[in-house]
Amino acid sequence: MKKQTKKQILEFLHFWPMTIVVPILLLLILFPGLAGAKEKYMSPDYSFWPEQDVKWAENTGSLGSIYEITTTTPRKTPHAHQWVDDIVRDGKYAIRLEKQGRECGREDCRRGDYKGWAGRTEFGFWNRKQTGENWFRWSVYIPETTNDIRPAWTMFTQFKTSGKMDRKGCPIIPLYLMLEEDGIGLGQDFGDCSDRRKLIIPNSKNFKGKWLDFVMHSNWSKKDDGFITLWMNGEKVWAQTGPNMINKSNTYPPIMRFPIYNGKIDKNYTGSQVFYFDAFYSAKDCEKMRFEELGYDGFCASTKNYSGYKELSQDADGNLVWKK
Repeated sequence: MKKQTKKQILEFLHFWPMTIVVPILLLLILFPGLAGAKEKYMSPDYSFWPEQDVKWAENTGSLGSIYEITTTTPRKTPHAHQWVDDIVRDGKYAIRLEKQGRECGREDCRRGDYKGWAGRTEFGFWNRKQTGENWFRWSVYIPETTNDIRPAWTMFTQFKTSGKMDRKGCPIIPLYLMLEEDGIGLGQDFGDCSDRRKLIIPNSKNFKGKWLDFVMHSNWSKKDDGFITLWMNGEKVWAQTGPNMINKSNTYPPIMRFPIYNGKIDKNYTGSQVFYFDAFYSAKDCEKMRFEELGYDGFCASTKNYSGYKELSQDADGNLVWKK
């Protein structure tokens, strides 16, 4: 907010009773979006802070309007988390993440054999509990210049429960996405440290430099009624049925989180990775997902086309095929 605008508001409130002035001031402090936060967030010099609650400017359905910067995001790094309007999937804004070299924050800096072995910039929708069966959508843009950085790994999406749900140090992550040397990999850890991982989108799909629209239909469960189905740009790329959590708690369900998250980073690595995220939305019913806003009219009806196909594998030529 400009100084002149602040002065005008204070002068205006001066004539009002304190019973009205105090709540207004609290709203301005707690929800900076009411006081020109959009303009502030667009500044290339603005630094988002760990544990900062941010009011997203667009409709996200049952995810709510607030997302949180994770505690492990490095401090005082304007490039780590930015609002942008040049590369956008829908609405007016998208979120740009950039991780440089061996940047790290808080407990990530203490992991591994040296500082910066692990690190991330990340945000997630913690304020709404997405329990049971839900639909989710989000979009990711991976620039041509963002590459796999082996021996390090790069995670860019995860649905993860609170660490309070871990069992013997094993996290519960029913689904996460990785940028791999040969494409995009999907991984799962149900809380038993089994770390299942599989290639779902090979480099031959030429997925960089364009928006990738992900849709997920899931039921978080430790029973046989659990399932996860994932689509990218309208094409089904993954399905899993059965339990996807060792422990289940409605208090700590998996949270929709978006990082650039590295581990095993080479000591001499000085490069950077950039990802863009947009079009976050969730609902209990497919028909309420507003797919038409992304150009997917009739998507809910098309999801029935793959009924009965449970497993994704590769044929002799390396193509991804579905098996019943």
